[in-house]
Amino acid sequence: MKLVRRLLDRSSLGLEILGKANKYVKGKLKEMETIPPANRLIRLMEILVFLSTSKDLEPILSRTFTASNSSDTDKIDSVFQFILKNYKNEIYIEEIAEKLNMSIASFSRYFKHHTRKTFSNYVTEIRISNACRLLMEGNHNISEVCYQSGFENLSNFYRHFKKHTGLIPKEYKGRFLTGSQV
Repeated sequence: MKLVRRLLDRSSLGLEILGKANKYVKGKLKEMETIPPANRLIRLMEILVFLSTSKDLEPILSRTFTASNSSDTDKIDSVFQFILKNYKNEIYIEEIAEKLNMSIASFSRYFKHHTRKTFSNYVTEIRISNACRLLMEGNHNISEVCYQSGFENLSNFYRHFKKHTGLIPKEYKGRFLTGSQV
């Protein structure tokens, strides 16, 4: 179970399942729809054990970064804190670059160096992560989730959500609500 524990630790920011592992997990999840609840737990453990040894996993969100010194650590941490505090609102890269006394181009390179993602992709991932959480709670309609997650309009929300999760929000919400009612 040490490998499964390590998998769960790695998955704190989400993991994308690629290649053959993706097909395997999809098949197992599909089987879970038709089996008794007690057997679902066993199937889930099979999936976790399989994934714990798989090489076909990529992190979805990247809050990890490398810092060359403590002021660099403080600087990028302040950016992460700002994003987490303000992702529900419009966030302008110019505003953050100015706070760090950097040009927009310098900040963009700096941010990509530390996260391996563009600033806008990172903010979108944070927003999608929040939307997923709200959809799983089941207390909000999709429009509310869209605006509470910082998206300005539904079409943009749907496009980004489908790109990151492979599902439209209604399908995503339905999967979790159906699963939780059993």
